[in-house]
Amino acid sequence: MLKINGINRLRSKLKKYPGVLSKWSRAAMVKSVLDVRKQSALWTPVDTGNLRGSMDSKVCAKSHDVVTGTVWYSANYAVYVHEKTWTRLKNGRHKFLENAVYTSKARIKRNFSMALRKGISEVSR
Repeated sequence: MLKINGINRLRSKLKKYPGVLSKWSRAAMVKSVLDVRKQSALWTPVDTGNLRGSMDSKVCAKSHDVVTGTVWYSANYAVYVHEKTWTRLKNGRHKFLENAVYTSKARIKRNFSMALRKGISEVSR
């Protein structure tokens, strides 16, 4: 059996300060979205630069418990390039956004792990 001293005190503090973890999880989501954007931009095929320039993102904190991050391309042909409906690419990769999320998974986990540590550290003072 594992016993952690002070865990009950930490739980009660976390309940009193829900905004602390929300703040740190939002920061982790912002960093994670930026990681995905950076990786996706590297792999986005470039002809005129319009596709890469149409990339956008948003982070929303819907409540203390829910934070969402979204990355998208607004060019009307983005889905066709992403899903490889034609095969001639001079540079870049197909599935550039999907692969960016997949390769960023370790960094995303690290971002949220560090956010949790910082939030617990702030609350436990």
